[in-house]
Amino acid sequence: MKNIYKNLSILENEFSDEFENSQRNKYLVLNLCGKEYAVELRHVTEIIKPEKVIFTQNAAVGSELSIKYKNKIIPVIDLRILFNFPETEYNDKTAIIINLNEAQKALIADSVTDIEDIDIENSEKTVASATGPGVDYIKTACHIHNVVKNILNIEKLFQF
Repeated sequence: MKNIYKNLSILENEFSDEFENSQRNKYLVLNLCGKEYAVELRHVTEIIKPEKVIFTQNAAVGSELSIKYKNKIIPVIDLRILFNFPETEYNDKTAIIINLNEAQKALIADSVTDIEDIDIENSEKTVASATGPGVDYIKTACHIHNVVKNILNIEKLFQF
């Protein structure tokens, strides 16, 4: 896959039916502490590297970070903090996944690895056995090519 880390504007225009149908079953795959998570691509506006993360005061739990992005201050959820994984320094693989469509919020993951077609309806699901950090934010977990991909519930993640 081409370098997914360059400032990648995925969804600049409003959804059309044709565009929305073309995004069905497309997921952005994230790496977090050695595990794979996925977010529906329709929730992604842009992927950027963390240039400057600004700490905000009196923010909601899980969103004590924000970034200045296109002259807006956008709350950011660091998934490592939310899922109680060990903290680590941001590096050149760290990705900020921005959602300006509905939530006007962003996520920080260790890296973004790919965009994949994942047919949740026809995949072997393992959500009943999902345990551990972040399980409250997992919509379902699917076995894809012998790897478990945890599909994140973006609506629940952005409820702060």
